[in-house]
Amino acid sequence: MKKHTLSTIVIFLFLALSTSCSKDWFDIKADKNQTIPSTLDDLELLLDDYNTISANTPALGEVSSDGHHLLESTWPNYLIDFPDYNNSTNAYTWSYKQPYTAVVDWNQAYRKIFICNLVLVNIEKIDRGLHNAVQYDRIKGNALFIIAKTYFEIAQLYAEPYKASTISKFGLPIREGIDITIKSQRAGVKETYERIENAIKSAIPLLPTKPSLATRASKNSCYALLSRFYLLTGNYGLCVKYSDSSLSINNKLLDFNSLPIGRLGIGIFNPEVIFHSAMLTIPMLSISDSYIDTSLYNDYAENDLRKSVFFQEVDSGYIFIGDYSNDGEKFSGIANDEILLNRAEAYARLNNIQLALMDVNNLLKTRFRTDENGHSTYQPFEIDNQKDAIDLIVTERHKELIYRGIRWSDLRRLKDDALHAPKIERTIGGQVYRLSHSYQYTLPLPEDEMSFSSLEQNPGWSN
Repeated sequence: MKKHTLSTIVIFLFLALSTSCSKDWFDIKADKNQTIPSTLDDLELLLDDYNTISANTPALGEVSSDGHHLLESTWPNYLIDFPDYNNSTNAYTWSYKQPYTAVVDWNQAYRKIFICNLVLVNIEKIDRGLHNAVQYDRIKGNALFIIAKTYFEIAQLYAEPYKASTISKFGLPIREGIDITIKSQRAGVKETYERIENAIKSAIPLLPTKPSLATRASKNSCYALLSRFYLLTGNYGLCVKYSDSSLSINNKLLDFNSLPIGRLGIGIFNPEVIFHSAMLTIPMLSISDSYIDTSLYNDYAENDLRKSVFFQEVDSGYIFIGDYSNDGEKFSGIANDEILLNRAEAYARLNNIQLALMDVNNLLKTRFRTDENGHSTYQPFEIDNQKDAIDLIVTERHKELIYRGIRWSDLRRLKDDALHAPKIERTIGGQVYRLSHSYQYTLPLPEDEMSFSSLEQNPGWSN
């Protein structure tokens, strides 16, 4: 069965369910020619559908992040009353001045979760035996991983920031099964993160160590996602552990001296990539509208090749061209450079300064120009105190992981850190906007979802 046929069937059933509460899912068919996905090959094709599963991960967090800006001349184009523009302008100004409906970040995320739940429901109807055990486990593990990664990503937008010391009821709606007529109920923040953690760990024994495709999950991608998860939740010992597990499988880094200058994109599925996914394509993050802040651009040293690999100068400033793709898609997957920086920060937080610097230096020496004799011009950092080490790593995370869907998550976890929290503001349309209140780090829930499920709005927001 072809991918597009399966996707069409799933979309039809998704819509049919929204208008028919009494019928069982398997009773709903448009005509006798429609087939319900029921074999392992069918289920794997659903998870291999790039546009539905691998692409279209949330982008509004990147819109909300610092390091890039719109031109004043561009701003009036976004003041048209259109859902995508309304949602982007709200995120860009950390405000709620425009209607917040038809939010693609939310809808696409829960579509992925629905399809993964569909796979999990249907795979239980298939007998697992010696003849199909490898494929059976791979499919189930892949669905669990996608669920975990998707919940993690939208938790950075719509759930209050994780704090081990506090209990918040404002987590995510956790959807199980395939009956979409059941109204959503929010889990608490800790329960949301527990669900994410459990899904990743449940996937590990089911998956191969390395994937056959970079858009499929593996043990390595699970370890890498746990590295990200434990850095965010402040469990630095486990962050080190799972970073080690991931890097023991693949620790390859690109030597930026080998990359052609001026190329649009570093290359999809390059050796650093552990798992590939891509952000939603939205105008506010396009190379025609999004420009790099001069302060960030100037923070790169002269011999730092990222200055030429990541950026291109145009008439209005600098644009970003350093995606892990071939066509300008914003990479939102997981790669080895992030894992090294996760482990470096975890080491620094644990006051293992020399180990932290070793990871940072090992990464940066692949990013700096070599001289005529082939020797790196990079001068390793020598730091002997925790504060400066953390400052360095936080800065390098911003410089290395730009437009990767990670910066907003970093800002959220750093906002209460008196020593390392960035101060962020923007001036646009003649008005100064500041990211200064805790509630602004959590986006408002979509109005249509609140209306349907009677969900309580995130604190601090009123339209």
